[in-house]
Amino acid sequence: MDMYTLQADEALPVMDEELDQEAFDALEDKEVAYAVRSAHLASAESVNVENVITLTARLAQVLAEEADLLADMRIAGIESLQREKMLLARALEKQKKMFDRFPEKRHEISDEEYDRLEQIIGIFESIMRENYRRLLVAKEVNRKVVEAIAEAVSDAAVQGFYDKHGAASMAAQGGLSVTVDKRI
Repeated sequence: MDMYTLQADEALPVMDEELDQEAFDALEDKEVAYAVRSAHLASAESVNVENVITLTARLAQVLAEEADLLADMRIAGIESLQREKMLLARALEKQKKMFDRFPEKRHEISDEEYDRLEQIIGIFESIMRENYRRLLVAKEVNRKVVEAIAEAVSDAAVQGFYDKHGAASMAAQGGLSVTVDKRI
């Protein structure tokens, strides 16, 4: 039995209200699920750098997937990543708070663990910057598409139309109302 499997007589801890149970249940990686669960246990035993490394690595993977979707302009696909991303971010925040609450745990971090954590944080920050850059690009593309649609509709409205008698007339020169979902 590995460390990620509960004993038959071991009860699952009561999770706090902040835990998105559905997102937690959807986690496929046992190690990530264990790290998330541990982050939600408010005890000194649940604080360890391995969990922080695991959570940071998985969050970096999710951000990389999001960056790829942004690069391909598959914006709709990003929504499915948001719940896991929020779950991981909350778990990392809880681990940080637990390290603040139990500062002696920082002294238990080995040089090797510290180096691994530093390396994964560097990767995470790099992916986060790329994700942000691609988000800005996608947002700008979306803005330009919305402007082009509004301009095309406006131009079409000014060109004229036929009334019920078949006579051509110009469209009203007043404002044109167009609704477009501009969210990214």
